[in-house]
Amino acid sequence: MNAAVYGGLAVAAYVTLKSALFTVKQKNVSLITQFGKHVRTETEPGLHMKVPFIQKIAQNVSTAEFQVDEELETKTSDDLFVKLPISIHFEVVDAPVYHFNKGNPLQLMKKNVSAAVREYTSGKSFQDLYKERQEIRQGVLSKVDVKVKEFGIKINDIVIDEPQATQAVKASFDRIRSSAADLETAKNESEKAKIMTVKEAEAARDRDLLRG
Repeated sequence: MNAAVYGGLAVAAYVTLKSALFTVKQKNVSLITQFGKHVRTETEPGLHMKVPFIQKIAQNVSTAEFQVDEELETKTSDDLFVKLPISIHFEVVDAPVYHFNKGNPLQLMKKNVSAAVREYTSGKSFQDLYKERQEIRQGVLSKVDVKVKEFGIKINDIVIDEPQATQAVKASFDRIRSSAADLETAKNESEKAKIMTVKEAEAARDRDLLRG
């Protein structure tokens, strides 16, 4: 057998071995298909083997936690349109479902979260959106948890930031808060004056009794 034949066999062996071996990285899974059909998922990091030329790596899917940011516009009960910044922290927990199911799983996830946020914020005032963000967050997480698992996704957290309004709305809101603070101060001053008046009357009565 001449050198050309040996060389050809060596190249064929190298190509076959290269087609059979593959590596799974940390925080990744590899989806293996055979004739277009998903046959297994390799989840352990390291070196693996597949049937050369027949089985293929359809996709390497990261299982690390990711964050996507959204800015939703919602209408408050006091007829104000405000923007509500939210951050969705999620990870892929079912890679075959995530990759092979129809549709865009990330877009579907964001669509469901946006709908749930709008549902929980509708009927709330601008001031409520400031005070009840944690309650809104918990309600949204509970509502979308089961649904997004249908896309192979698990949402770990949703961070709802302060609602953003126009400068005119912010100025109006600041005036409302300032008026509320002034009203509370006036109320406290009134109560203080009332107490002082009562005490002065009691002191005058005691003096009259002593004189009598």
